[in-house]
Amino acid sequence: MLGIKKRLFGSKAETLVDHYNLTVERSGDEVVFKPSPYYERNADLVMDDEEYEVDSEMTFSIDYLRGENAVIINSNDLLHSFSTNTVEEDIGLVFSEDQIDNINEITVNKGDNILNPDSEYEFDVFAGGEMFIITVSGFYVNNTVKLDIQMNGAYPSVRVSNVNPDNQLVDLSTMERREFRVESEIGFTGCVKFGAKKLDVTTGRKYNLGRSEKIYCESGEVSDRVEKWNNTDFGVEIRPDSYSPIKTVPDRVVDGTIIVEVAKDDIVSLSQLTVTYPEWVVGIDPRLKYEDIDPHSKYSKREKVGQNKYVFRNVIPFEDLRLFHGGGVMRFEESILDIKPLGSNSEEETQVNLTPKRKSLIINSKRSDTVNLIVDGESRQIESQGATVIEVDVDDTEVTAKSTDNRTIDKVSLSESALSETREITVVDDSVLIS
Repeated sequence: MLGIKKRLFGSKAETLVDHYNLTVERSGDEVVFKPSPYYERNADLVMDDEEYEVDSEMTFSIDYLRGENAVIINSNDLLHSFSTNTVEEDIGLVFSEDQIDNINEITVNKGDNILNPDSEYEFDVFAGGEMFIITVSGFYVNNTVKLDIQMNGAYPSVRVSNVNPDNQLVDLSTMERREFRVESEIGFTGCVKFGAKKLDVTTGRKYNLGRSEKIYCESGEVSDRVEKWNNTDFGVEIRPDSYSPIKTVPDRVVDGTIIVEVAKDDIVSLSQLTVTYPEWVVGIDPRLKYEDIDPHSKYSKREKVGQNKYVFRNVIPFEDLRLFHGGGVMRFEESILDIKPLGSNSEEETQVNLTPKRKSLIINSKRSDTVNLIVDGESRQIESQGATVIEVDVDDTEVTAKSTDNRTIDKVSLSESALSETREITVVDDSVLIS
């Protein structure tokens, strides 16, 4: 009936439960419980009069478990039922007339669709005015019930946990259709964010909010969750592809469609910022950040257009900006640059002047053999015609190149100021070149 059943190769044992923290096997009349040793809390065995946390000492006969209407549950999920007796009570599901036409399936404990003729559960439909009640019966004793109601149209699907078959009603009849449309004089594409949920949109088109949405709730929370779904007094953020984000609230609801109207004056063109770093900087990774915009959004993406030049093409105007240089912690005296807000549809440039505390150097070898290069106590072995990157403190230092037999090839002294403006160190023939 329920749970996972399979034959073990080379054995007459039957696996009744194969779960991440528990395995239950039946061999003949004997049922053996094997909890995982990797989890402190395992599943529970519930019988008519007792409830136990499953442990490795448990062994029962299957006839005893059936007689006690035993079930195995894990965090209110039914893993397996030994029950053969059904309860007399049923569960009633209440829908509106439009909802009843948009039910795709109703499953119990992730099992078969109860609306199928061969389902082990029985159902009846009763009409009462503008509401319909579907009663479901045939539940086994001690079975916890989790209902999955899959909806079509603009309704969300609903999962209700901890439903007791005691003539309990699950009333979804007040749950309303929810579609969404953005209207504007200026047409645009982009996305709309409803909290963590995101929807790609084009102005003027209607979108189904229910299609990818699912409401999760306990049986006693249904009314509250339905009310939250019906609520239209919530903030949304529209992110057009070519314009600044627009924060607003829905203007109105027409026949279940939430409408947001964006005024022409609210549409602000994005700007462009070009950032240039000194030539000596190696391994830079600049990022723009805003106060209320997530750092990985399209408004922070940049393109490298030169050795140390980057262009941010989707900068939000009239916002305080912070430029994080990246490429390593505590590399510079000032690792963050505050940038004044840009105007709308503008193109601006900034030259970044940095004072290094630690810095990266490109190390090259043009020799035909392997060499060891020592900078500020940091040593790197470089293969013939090879290259690597080294990070050192900025201070007066000595650069030494040695052969693999420890013979000194060349030695160069660098002052702090000279090292701070050095980008590459190259070993050629018998010399160390600084650039």
